[in-house]
Amino acid sequence: MDIEPPIEGRHTIIRVVIADMPEMWLELIKHYIGTQADMVVHHTVHGSINLLVAAKEADVVILGTEQAVDKPPSICSHLLNEQPFLKIIVCAFQNDEATLYWLGLHQKRIKLQTGQALTQWIRILAKLDAVS
Repeated sequence: MDIEPPIEGRHTIIRVVIADMPEMWLELIKHYIGTQADMVVHHTVHGSINLLVAAKEADVVILGTEQAVDKPPSICSHLLNEQPFLKIIVCAFQNDEATLYWLGLHQKRIKLQTGQALTQWIRILAKLDAVS
């Protein structure tokens, strides 16, 4: 399978997969993304195997977790091994924190206090290239 990085300057729709998210969060995130012209919820899934399959058609994965986001869930390394240009947002249910992961398990911890913050981070991640 050939892997191509995103093409700079080309207008594309950001395909988002939402995984392992409680129903209330799922509906909120789907609403926020649904109001954006440049992104779409491509799939919603539960479970690692379903996520590995769905992520093959995604630009960004939003992954819910009940645990603190001190270290990446093991699924992140699997996803990035199969999809090197994939971007991952891991959201902790108990607070407004999330951690962003991309190529080589680069990471950045952020606060997600609004839907606007989430959609802005999705855009920022989608624009990162392999050397960022």
